[in-house]
Amino acid sequence: SNGTKLRQGRLNLPASEACSPRALLTAVLATEGFPAGLMEDDVLGVTIVEDTVLVNFSANMADAIRTSRLNQRMMAYQLTGALVQRYPVRRGRVRFFFDGEAKNTLDGDVMWAGEFLMDYVLCE
Repeated sequence: SNGTKLRQGRLNLPASEACSPRALLTAVLATEGFPAGLMEDDVLGVTIVEDTVLVNFSANMADAIRTSRLNQRMMAYQLTGALVQRYPVRRGRVRFFFDGEAKNTLDGDVMWAGEFLMDYVLCE
């Protein structure tokens, strides 16, 4: 992300982790545009239910997003893009939870409790 547009990128994962949703998300969290210090332990779980990828992040991740001055919209859609490209569910929906709860906002303008679809308008 450059702050206003998402850029296609490559995440290089070891072959042993290539199919791991936790490894994918950990790699995305380590890229520019996310608060520093997020780790694998901040990805509590990932599952697919029907046509939706459900992701549960830690309370630490919610706090890191809340206290950062980074663009929450770009974070949400960068995560959504990575998940939709890797796990092509029929309608490409993603829902985020933090410590098991759907949070309306994290003191920003993003409604984290909703469903996210890949927004190609945001892509360069």
